[in-house]
Amino acid sequence: MSNGQRKMPEPDIFSVFSNWLYAKPVNEGEKRPSLTLKALGNVPRISVKTNVKSDVGSHNGRIDFKTDLASFTVAMNHLERMANGLETEGWNVDYEDDFVAGKKMEKKMKLAVCRLDRDPETRELYISIRAYNRPEINFNFGPSKYHALRKTNGQDLSREEISNAYARAFACDVRDLMKQLLLKKFDKDAKNVAGGGGFTPNQGGGNFGGNGGGNSYNKGGNQGGGYNKPKNDFDSFDDFEDL
Repeated sequence: MSNGQRKMPEPDIFSVFSNWLYAKPVNEGEKRPSLTLKALGNVPRISVKTNVKSDVGSHNGRIDFKTDLASFTVAMNHLERMANGLETEGWNVDYEDDFVAGKKMEKKMKLAVCRLDRDPETRELYISIRAYNRPEINFNFGPSKYHALRKTNGQDLSREEISNAYARAFACDVRDLMKQLLLKKFDKDAKNVAGGGGFTPNQGGGNFGGNGGGNSYNKGGNQGGGYNKPKNDFDSFDDFEDL
């Protein structure tokens, strides 16, 4: 934080367990991976806890996708469009930075990817947060173990229909809740606020076409394809350490 003291975020609506997403354990006997959303340092963040024993050395088994409000909304809008049948292609939203471990890099590095796609076998929609050489875990959208959907005529809904319904609800809910939380938790003294903590953004670093140039990153591929391996912990543009 800007005052030099580490401040833990207070619990909010995204801290409720039933608002998390879960996936099947990667390895038998391990805990289920979880996906949570946070409003930290005036911007959204999506975090995955892999709960893979061999992954504990990597940020304590956590993968963080740090983003801005516009990119977060773009991702949720696309998820909703896929759930409504208006889009058939999945998207990757890349988190890239050219300031790593306190150093200015010659080019941007891909640090994490938010993937929104549909499982080709089950036809369920999923969200996945991926990073270099880390477990690739898909969080399929569907009901919790306490709820089920069915038609009033007794016929079962398909897995695709159920997943579409929950993906649509997730996108609508978190999009609205995130905006409310960012307003409620706004920190005027954060480093990413003009006139706040003294942070001066690079030109062309904003949204809506402010990229200032293209790149040649590989946008697809499993097993870490297209990622850049960070040399060290990267600095956070959201004014929060990796909590």
